Amino acid sequence: MEKMKKSIGDKIKELQDYFINKVKTGDYKVIKISEHTTLIKIDDLYEFTMWTANGKFSYDFYENSFLSSSPLSISMKGLESRGWIHMKKHLTGEIAKKARREKMKEFNRLKKELNIKCDG
Repeated sequence: MEKMKKSIGDKIKELQDYFINKVKTGDYKVIKISEHTTLIKIDDLYEFTMWTANGKFSYDFYENSFLSSSPLSISMKGLESRGWIHMKKHLTGEIAKKARREKMKEFNRLKKELNIKCDG
């Protein structure tokens, strides 16, 4: 039996589905959070910018960086809630860590400014 060859379109679809599934399952690392977007890394190799400013109904891949010379269109449309659940967990965790770091910086600055010594 002859093995059927996949068309380039089938291979592209397979890649798109692969990355979409990674986002849906939360299998990525958050690299940077900005006001409107979140930079994520999949498989410690592929970076994507996700639009995250407007919640689950409009978050999506944004300015795809994978194959940037000829960007592939990858979309979460129709899958809003499945991927957003994981994205929200990542975002809230990262935002909380950032807030804590900022508070610690301010705390240490105030200790130094007020000449407070803490034993711990």
